[in-house]
Parts: sequence; C-alpha cells; structure tokens
Amino acid sequence: MAQLIEQFNGCYTDFPSLLPFIHKAPEAYKKFIIGYHDRVLFGTDATTDWPGLVNQYIETVKELIDDKIVLKKIFRGNYLTVHQKRV
Repeated sequence: MAQLIEQFNGCYTDFPSLLPFIHKAPEAYKKFIIGYHDRVLFGTDATTDWPGLVNQYIETVKELIDDKIVLKKIFRGNYLTVHQKRV
C-alpha cells in the first residue's frame, strides 16, 4: 500500500477488516499510520452493521497512537479532504 500512496497523490487507504492484523503487528501499523497520516482514513462500510466492532477499531487506534494531530487527521480531517470539505 505504501508504494501506491507514494506513487499516486490521490491515493488514500483505510483499514477495514484489519483489526486482527493490527493486533498481531501493532508497531508496524503504528509506523504506517503515523508515516502516512495524511493519506489514511478511518471509515469503511465493512463494519457499519457492527457498532461494537467500530468501537474496537477506534479504541485500538487510540491506544496505538497518542498523537492527537494524527488521530484528528485519520478520524476526520482526511475524510473531509477527500470529499473536498473544509477541515
């Protein structure tokens, strides 16, 4: 995914269905999310039917990353940027 992000300016990613992998390799995901925090979104239609799972993602990411600027970007700012809304 990093190669796509680096090669294409309009490429963003989210992390649906990755919770088990995040738990197995938290440092790798932390490094990726922080390194590409301008291009990572929190949001997917894959978990909308499971609010408890959405909360698990939110809590896992908050435990993993303590930088409030990065969290604001992935939870809100990047979505607004992609959809051309004012941040």
